[in-house]
Amino acid sequence: MVAPRVLLFLFSFTLLQPSLLQSAPTDFISVIYQDCLRNSSSSLTTSFSRNLNIALGNFSTMASQGTYYSTATASASGTDPLYAVFQCRGDLTVETCYVCVQNATALLPNACPKSVGARIQLDGCFLRYDNRSFFSLDTNVRLALCNVKNDSDITTLTAIQNAMGRVISLAPQQQGFAFVVENAVYAEAQCIGYIDSSECSECLTSYSYGSFCVSSIGKGVFIRSCFYGFQLYNFFDRLPSPPPAPTPAPTAPLRGNAASPLADTVPASSIMSLTESNGHMQWNEPRSRKLQNLQDLINTT
Repeated sequence: MVAPRVLLFLFSFTLLQPSLLQSAPTDFISVIYQDCLRNSSSSLTTSFSRNLNIALGNFSTMASQGTYYSTATASASGTDPLYAVFQCRGDLTVETCYVCVQNATALLPNACPKSVGARIQLDGCFLRYDNRSFFSLDTNVRLALCNVKNDSDITTLTAIQNAMGRVISLAPQQQGFAFVVENAVYAEAQCIGYIDSSECSECLTSYSYGSFCVSSIGKGVFIRSCFYGFQLYNFFDRLPSPPPAPTPAPTAPLRGNAASPLADTVPASSIMSLTESNGHMQWNEPRSRKLQNLQDLINTT
């Protein structure tokens, strides 16, 4: 495999344009990176700007109502098409997701006023828009963040390996997101919502977490269509639900009973499945509905 082109940074972030930022419960609005893509020769067209403002406003509204991911298209067959996406980390509360999206939608257009394509990654959410469709798998590495501290203790390194292996394996099976706490290791992995489970797996395994800063005690790797990371401290907004308690073995019915006491009992496997499902983030945008077209909204505005 060709060595990935990637910039390595320490964990130190700078907030952009503080006057635009809203407060968050914790520091999930730090800017990790932003890119201004393909600047126009002059200001953006009225049509593109109008569609962009509608999409970004709609994203903030959706986030306030508990949506963690959505895409939007406008004028796809016209001269000024727009494609946009936002996604919050799956461990955020609704409130934190909303505040993060508010900040992202305020920061990016101001940072890239003449760009027909731009993207920004905050600690808690991601936003991108473009006049070209980008709704496909991209496994190029954008950035790796590494804690300056290293640890050679085999117990710690094994715990990190196990936790990372678990979230990378689970995320494609859980609609693109997984987070765990195991042996004091906090790990998570997430894929962008418009790729399917096989593409999610491909993205997360494109580069081993050990490819960057092998012995670091904390890192975050941002690939274009996914990210993963871990720390030895709690960096989640909310913790994963604890595993379900073991289901006790059924007792045998007493002799002479006309009906079995298990007749109306849900099978243990069903209970386990329902509990696990309720313990993970439920996305509001199903993968079968990859694009949310805002054309009707735009036409009526």
